[in-house]
Amino acid sequence: MEVLMAQSEAPTSARSVHRQAWISALLVALLTLCVVVLSQRLRWRLDLTEENRYSLAPATLQLLDRLEDRLDLVLYFNQDIEGAEALLPVRLLIQDFLDELAAYGGDKVVVRTVDPTTDLLARQDAEHAKIAAVPFQELSVGALSVAELYQGLEMRYQDRSEVIPFIRPERMEFAFAVRLASLIEKQRPVIGFFSREPPAPPLMPGIPPRTPPDRIFEDLRNAVGRRFAVRDVELDRLEAVDQDLVALVVAQPQNMTAREVFSLDQYLAGGGHVLVLYDHLKVALPSWAPSPVESGLDAWLNGLGLAVGKRLLWDERGNPIQVDSRVVETQSGQQQEVPIFLNYGLFPELQDDSLNQSNPATAFLSQLDLLWAHPLQIREVPAGVEKEVLLQSSKRSWALPLDVTLSTSPGNLQALKAHAISLGPGRSYPLAVALSGSFPSQFLGKEIPPVTNPEAEEEQTAPPGSEASALRSAEGQGLLVLIGDSDLFRNEVLRQSPAQGSFAENLFDWLGQNADLIHLRMRGRKDREIRNFYQEYVEEEGAFATTDEEKREVDRGATRYQRGRQRQIAWLLVLGPAVLVLGLGLLRWRWRQKAAAKPYQAQFTSGSSTS
Repeated sequence: MEVLMAQSEAPTSARSVHRQAWISALLVALLTLCVVVLSQRLRWRLDLTEENRYSLAPATLQLLDRLEDRLDLVLYFNQDIEGAEALLPVRLLIQDFLDELAAYGGDKVVVRTVDPTTDLLARQDAEHAKIAAVPFQELSVGALSVAELYQGLEMRYQDRSEVIPFIRPERMEFAFAVRLASLIEKQRPVIGFFSREPPAPPLMPGIPPRTPPDRIFEDLRNAVGRRFAVRDVELDRLEAVDQDLVALVVAQPQNMTAREVFSLDQYLAGGGHVLVLYDHLKVALPSWAPSPVESGLDAWLNGLGLAVGKRLLWDERGNPIQVDSRVVETQSGQQQEVPIFLNYGLFPELQDDSLNQSNPATAFLSQLDLLWAHPLQIREVPAGVEKEVLLQSSKRSWALPLDVTLSTSPGNLQALKAHAISLGPGRSYPLAVALSGSFPSQFLGKEIPPVTNPEAEEEQTAPPGSEASALRSAEGQGLLVLIGDSDLFRNEVLRQSPAQGSFAENLFDWLGQNADLIHLRMRGRKDREIRNFYQEYVEEEGAFATTDEEKREVDRGATRYQRGRQRQIAWLLVLGPAVLVLGLGLLRWRWRQKAAAKPYQAQFTSGSSTS
């Protein structure tokens, strides 16, 4: 009886299996079709990069949320890039970025692409917007020609416009966000600049401006001027540092009067943001002749729990500079001059462990160089004020007297190093510190210093005695950044070191409360350094090597250490995957052994019967 039932049920069971397979295939096809249709209508993406490099940054999203009118984006793009196909990935990144802007902005962001190489009107618009074509070599069969490449963006908002003449993908979003902020804010925020530099000459029509040699921070002003309006101020007048300034820079202060210190105190106590670039020595370039500097700020800084040591920092992790050269004979018999580099400890090279990784001004930097820096002393700060160290030297640092010789001759470098080691064990010194909070005025209960500048006294508008009654103290959240070096932002340094410029831009964005723009500017630009095992060994074991024999022994030990660590990593890369696969195989085998050990249990349907 059971055999007859099984034979009668077999064809029905086979037809049921085929029917279920067809239904499953049809459902899968319908589900795939729905997913394709929805993916075309809905924009979604998963950015797995560490810094979300392919997603719109929070700063950009905040600016788009502030749009009150339509933002027109006109992309000048030549569609035909035959002969320059290598540019296609860059073009796709740009197009994807603009699509993201349009998707997030909705009706308020309109993107239009025009081709100036085929559209005469678009070419005229590009010329009017000052977007010029970049020539590139186009390789064709048997010939080499020069073609035009347009890759600019015009941004139109209300009655204003901004232009990115040529879009570079690595800084594309930052360039867009800065220009969009300029369109929305209408007026750029103002940075005040105080120093003893001579005034800038007046601009003459048709004559390019010439920078006086003594305006040593002019390149810093220009770098800041890309984002802010920079105004030279005189601290003799309290009105000169009104609270409309987003920050005030005091660069290399010299012989500041009591009235100037009072104005600075009142600006900070009123919730202002101040950057002080402090130096005890003024070094003339290129002679490197030092001259002492009296700032007039020491007592005021002491009242805030800060002091700039009258010493020069010597860091064993100094910047390598050329000190000499020698002529060697090559294998071909020719004479070749080879430069000799030595670490100049008075130019400390600050690396990751010397940069505050939690502060936006320094977190995205990989390296920073200082010149003749002074160590800072941090004592007890006023109540309601918090302190934060931004820059510090390496643990192999010493504080040398101010009167040491600055020469870079090999003999002097050896003498400076020996002098440093003779002072005892090295340690890390703070080089830049930030104080934030409500700053009490240091002139409470004191006589207000009078105006000493006759011109400023004539312009003073406040009646006598009114300043004491309107004395500011702990009004708002202030910020003070003190750096024991001003040479890091000199014209000559900024022109040679991109890292200094990045730090300056980050610092002023932080002072101007634009920390999101810092992350956007530095995204993807921080170096991912490979560990240098040789250098680690030398810093740990070879710090006190002075004789040639000791140096050779340190070199041999560092080479052995480096090769040993490299072998360990190599064997790990070779054996690691095999051990991992073997371990997974054993786990799989063990799981199957456990499954096979279980007794078989037959499964019956509700309709089946036995007799």
